Amino acid sequence: MKAKEFEKMIAEMGEDPFGDSYYLLGIDNHENVIIVKNRNEILIKKLDSNSFKSFNKKISVDANQTFLTNQQKSLFIRKEGSEETYKLYINDFALDSTYAAYEPKERVFSFLVAKDNSFALVFEINTPTNDGTLYKLYLNKEKQIEKICDLEGFNWLQQMDENKEFVYILNSKNANEGRLLKLNLNTAQIVNVYKEEINNNCYQNLNANNFKLFSSGERALYTRTGHKGLTKEFIALWEVNTKTGKKIRLSPEVMGNVNEFDLTEDENQVVFVVDFAGKRTLYSFDLQLRKLKTLYDKFPILKRNKSFLLNRRTKEIYFISYNNGIMQLNELDIISGEISTLVQSEKAPIEDQVLLEEFILPVEDKTIGVMPGIPCFLYLPKETTNTKLPVFVNFHGGPSEHREALPKSPLFKGTADLVMNYRGSTGYGVTYEKADDGFNRHKQIDDLKYLYEWIKQDPRLDENKIILCGESWGGYMVMATMTRFPDLFYGGFSKNGVSDLTSISTNDYLIGTMRAEIGDTSNPEMLEYQIKNSPCNYGGKIKKTIINSTR
Repeated sequence: MKAKEFEKMIAEMGEDPFGDSYYLLGIDNHENVIIVKNRNEILIKKLDSNSFKSFNKKISVDANQTFLTNQQKSLFIRKEGSEETYKLYINDFALDSTYAAYEPKERVFSFLVAKDNSFALVFEINTPTNDGTLYKLYLNKEKQIEKICDLEGFNWLQQMDENKEFVYILNSKNANEGRLLKLNLNTAQIVNVYKEEINNNCYQNLNANNFKLFSSGERALYTRTGHKGLTKEFIALWEVNTKTGKKIRLSPEVMGNVNEFDLTEDENQVVFVVDFAGKRTLYSFDLQLRKLKTLYDKFPILKRNKSFLLNRRTKEIYFISYNNGIMQLNELDIISGEISTLVQSEKAPIEDQVLLEEFILPVEDKTIGVMPGIPCFLYLPKETTNTKLPVFVNFHGGPSEHREALPKSPLFKGTADLVMNYRGSTGYGVTYEKADDGFNRHKQIDDLKYLYEWIKQDPRLDENKIILCGESWGGYMVMATMTRFPDLFYGGFSKNGVSDLTSISTNDYLIGTMRAEIGDTSNPEMLEYQIKNSPCNYGGKIKKTIINSTR
């Protein structure tokens, strides 16, 4: 097989198997629900209408959008090229175009738009130090910009007061604390409103997507884990009094993370999703009645940019589900519980062609947190043959990501695909996610010998024809495995794979964001460990073909 054919194969690994594919873009200030179909068609549903208007648009759809009041525009942050450069862009629906609103010297980390669209606050971060500067960007033709102040650490801009005099900022200088700041936009004076420190090894999870301040400024919703048992493993939704620090848990004590939530306009209902490795359930919590309610758990909910959109005034939710080969866009009323399907795709033929099996791979560690092994799933053609099937083992990037068990086509006819959510993947609890950190990196690769043995004992699979495939960190898994176990696997393909751990741990962008996971090379023992576990140092051990594709 040629390298270009392999590149095409890897590119298709994560593609949707559906006839039509839908993405949740947002709800604008006119309460129009905006959906993207197949990445090139905009569907707009107006309030109190059951039909969509269709527009062919060339705008960007791969980012969370902030819609401007009374304008057909949205702002979003997008990565540029292969460098870690992030710019602020505008989607102009009327002109069918996307253009830069602000091009920073460093990278745009967060932004917040004033309700009257007069300006946006932009926090630009300096990647080597992870400190930065707060600017005011005027959203006129000239796009004037003025500096407000310098800020330490990571800063997520939350909300402004009605007079645009103050802004609330969620600030974190390290993984051990999170603070809510109130900054005067005229004087740059900062007041600490609320601070929370890590304790009892409790996993801190304060960031922009997981914090919502009430209009009074005295209450907030946010997510983090608890302090003991199962609550220590999974991220929950909490209500906190920002003056007293008293916290009340709102989400149920179940296996799964709360990664998304939203609050209704009257601040009486909060809607959230509990996600256990791609298996999602929609909930609401009535903040007046103090009552939890399950909204939807019938069919798998797909995450397309977001897991759901909330019309905060009408209290209606929009989400995409998958049922028997069909993708559906649904509307659900929080109060009544009534649900209706607005649009759906044609049935995907792969549902009748591919068999999906989920299994747990036993490894040396009998348990990893709440997991009894490594979660995997296997795709097999339903059409049986008398010969053993070659196996393509797919590794996701990250490493702090995961693949979901959704139907997909095999990479090639007459083959089996095996997806491994290796240790370090998200979605299976904090212990599992941190099981590859620091000096545990080698365990990620050790688990592959157990995968080989599992494949060997399955009479449907050919253990002599196992090809490893992955991109980014998945590419590291390929190269590290092929150098650690040079005789076990038939070949490998790495796209933009990591080969030198020391170069990753000293990358300006990653300092402070992945150092705890990859390891701090200022520690001589860690530097030696990373060199030992970097596949670039063992090229002489490679016995089988590895195709390494880079940008």
